[in-house]
Amino acid sequence: GVSSTTSGGFIEAFAKWFFTGFADKTPEEQQQIIGSLQGVVRTLAHLFIYFCLGFCASNLLFSFKIETKPNLLISPSFCILYAISDEIHQYFVPGRAFQLSDLAVDTLGAAIGTLGFMLLLLIIKKIAKKKFKDDEQEKLKEQLLQGWIRNVGTEDGFAETWQVVEDAA
Repeated sequence: GVSSTTSGGFIEAFAKWFFTGFADKTPEEQQQIIGSLQGVVRTLAHLFIYFCLGFCASNLLFSFKIETKPNLLISPSFCILYAISDEIHQYFVPGRAFQLSDLAVDTLGAAIGTLGFMLLLLIIKKIAKKKFKDDEQEKLKEQLLQGWIRNVGTEDGFAETWQVVEDAA
């Protein structure tokens, strides 16, 4: 079908680049190589695209202050609904078909993308909440205060600004 032709062209270009001697093979041997890789490439493409969609959907929800638990439900649900609509659309396109296997891979990709975003967010939060040791924090405060006085000319406003640093630490 249409999808096989598209992925076949990509695989052929990939094979010419990465498989030594691909160009020296007979057209039948080349087609056999392309055919053997086609299922894997198409599955990985679905997985990757829906990973990106899940990751981006989670990021979008996070930007609207939607917390982790609802995000874990809403983001994959949105992606699954999109995957279903895509498969329904393909049903009406000549040479394409509604495939439950694609829907399953899309769902898996969206779930992994959502979880990947949540994991990255967790890592960032842990790094951001790293506690300073008391002596490190005092040293930092003194250095910042000296710079503040040098640039502002007075201590006015430093205490309020320092409170932000303490709250973050």
